[in-house]
Amino acid sequence: MVIAIIGVLIALLLPAVQAAREAARRSQCINKLKQLALATHNFHSTYNRLPASGNDPNWTKIKPASGGASVEATSLVRVHYVDVYNPIVTMLPLLEQPAMFDTLMTAAKYGAQTDGNNRSYIPCTWIDTTATGTGTDQYVDSSGNSVNSPLRDRLALTLCPSDPLSNTATLGRPYGNYRYCRGDIWCNWQWRESRGAFGPGNRFPVSFSSITDGTSNTIFFSESCVGADDDRTNRAGLVTGINYPTDKPSKVAAYRGVGADLADAAPTVAGSDQRGSRWADARLAFSGFNTVLPPNSPSGLFDDPNSAGGAAYGNYATVSSFHPGGVIVALGDGAARFVSETIDCGDLTKHPGEGDPAYVATDPHQWIGPTQYGIWGAAGSISGRESKSLP
Repeated sequence: MVIAIIGVLIALLLPAVQAAREAARRSQCINKLKQLALATHNFHSTYNRLPASGNDPNWTKIKPASGGASVEATSLVRVHYVDVYNPIVTMLPLLEQPAMFDTLMTAAKYGAQTDGNNRSYIPCTWIDTTATGTGTDQYVDSSGNSVNSPLRDRLALTLCPSDPLSNTATLGRPYGNYRYCRGDIWCNWQWRESRGAFGPGNRFPVSFSSITDGTSNTIFFSESCVGADDDRTNRAGLVTGINYPTDKPSKVAAYRGVGADLADAAPTVAGSDQRGSRWADARLAFSGFNTVLPPNSPSGLFDDPNSAGGAAYGNYATVSSFHPGGVIVALGDGAARFVSETIDCGDLTKHPGEGDPAYVATDPHQWIGPTQYGIWGAAGSISGRESKSLP
């Protein structure tokens, strides 16, 4: 009898306990997203621009101690492999990680002085097995020692407490849940086009004055689930073979299966280079997203990240979470909002910009004007001139 009563009490209390735990996890996630948004304001105060989605000048144009090749007739040097450092890496000093930032900058300057084209001297976001690479998580520092790249290690501020896989992150498995917004557009991570707050530093730097839709109406960051090896879930799977400019977002959306998994016919990325598998890597498969497909949808990309340049090709990368029913986003004014997975995404059978007078069928990513993708698309664009706002 006593055991039965205890069982009933546990059954009654369990939902309340679970709800309290989820509320705590959600609060932690909100705080981390707000921290990222606040860091962009502090960065803008110094540089009068936002950190770039990739190719940020703070990394790609380095002043070495001596030597090196010039860039644009100056003493600055073009260092390779740092072009994929994402906004989080660029803002590390503003995210209570000044020591890591100093380590990376010292390495970049030493690489510029020694051999800016050699992967061996640059802390990398991935293992490079090319002739000039180390084939490990390590690089050669200014003292001549082989040391681990901090970008291939766990960084707690990039991990959402609601994602059980991300919290197993360790050296060689540098998972990350927080992503920057590239807007309502299909694009290669380094294409000059950007409809979102974070554009490529060598193409389209963004300042607050560029955000004519208003920072309170514009998404800067969101969370997204990390993919396990050979992941085939809607939340974290990567569908491949999405051809540009032939395929439209609706093709990716159609691969959503019953329940948690992708449809059986979905061609997916094999191996460990899944969504969110590199917290520092700017390529959209790893740390960026578009506001096209709704939250918790499949994500699609041109090719497998393991193929030649695969991760650099265009993506319809959305966001996801283990918070029930949607995701948390950080807006440009620092506010955090919960966005339902049923949010209006407009007409996914259209290419970006299709129907706009300036639409070019062979280059549908090049357009200005209102979004095609409903409230979700409007929240990602910085200057779409939409009257829509998040509910």
